[in-house]
Amino acid sequence: MRLRNSLIADVQRSVRVFYLSRPIARYWNDRREAGQPGVFCGWYWCVASREAGPFKSRSAAHRDAWYQVVLEREAPAVHNTADAFQAREQRRADTARRRKVA
Repeated sequence: MRLRNSLIADVQRSVRVFYLSRPIARYWNDRREAGQPGVFCGWYWCVASREAGPFKSRSAAHRDAWYQVVLEREAPAVHNTADAFQAREQRRADTARRRKVA
């Protein structure tokens, strides 16, 4: 996904976006204590004590950081099948009701 240059600049002023490679993830996982969560390779962002990831792409990390840090709100879902299903069922019911009235 192509992101605007202004969005990327806003994110880079506020957070650090970085890639955690497989060898480094393996290094940390080999040394973690029992009960601690595993570390996965991928794109991450961090600022102060907040972090998020892993993301499959750099643009996904930038997008999430832009919503959570710059705009300070939750990122919208890219695809919400439950909402789409409900909207489709509502349209079908409305169409059926109009046909009965006519």
